[in-house]
Amino acid sequence: MDLPTRRHPTVLLASLLGLLALITGCGGGPSSQIRTPVSSGSQGQVGDLVIRDATFAYHGPITDAIAYRPGDTVSVQVTIINQGTITDRLVSVSSPIAAGGAVLGAGTIPAHHTLAAGYPPSVAATTLPDTTPIDLRLNTLNTAIRTGLTYPVVFTFARAGQLRLPLRVTSPDVPPAECPLPPDGKTPQIFTAPLGQAPPPPTPPPPDCSSLR
Repeated sequence: MDLPTRRHPTVLLASLLGLLALITGCGGGPSSQIRTPVSSGSQGQVGDLVIRDATFAYHGPITDAIAYRPGDTVSVQVTIINQGTITDRLVSVSSPIAAGGAVLGAGTIPAHHTLAAGYPPSVAATTLPDTTPIDLRLNTLNTAIRTGLTYPVVFTFARAGQLRLPLRVTSPDVPPAECPLPPDGKTPQIFTAPLGQAPPPPTPPPPDCSSLR
């Protein structure tokens, strides 16, 4: 299947402006800023690398809640920011729902630079300083990708190691999913109790949005 090429520059520009605010605030080193969502995509951190806006971007008709079907190739949209002082490199992208993955372009991330995948090169280059555009793909899906569900994707770096995040489809033609993405892919635990009393066990997690049962 040919990857969709129609983009919405206004939406992408808004996301990238949020990322620009994050980068310009990183001069003092890692801080609580890395926990602040800047888009509807997944986010996380491994070592000095901050991952933002990680999604399966899709622009096209949705039939029966299915965006991609078995055998399709999927483009991964993500922004990776190196907050450290040492160069790192994106080695691979993979997922149990795909036969393989591909990093098309230079995966090297110098200190205080950004790697942007899945955005129009003109938007990424003019919005974020010191940005390298690349293309990330998951090849030959073994299952359909449905709206509202998340699917695990593993980003592997030469120095920082691996980061596994739950990704979902984002489409301007589809309302946001009812199941929000927790930070770093972890289900939030809520503790409540009257003053002076021990809190009860963690509240059961919300309905499982994961595609892996």
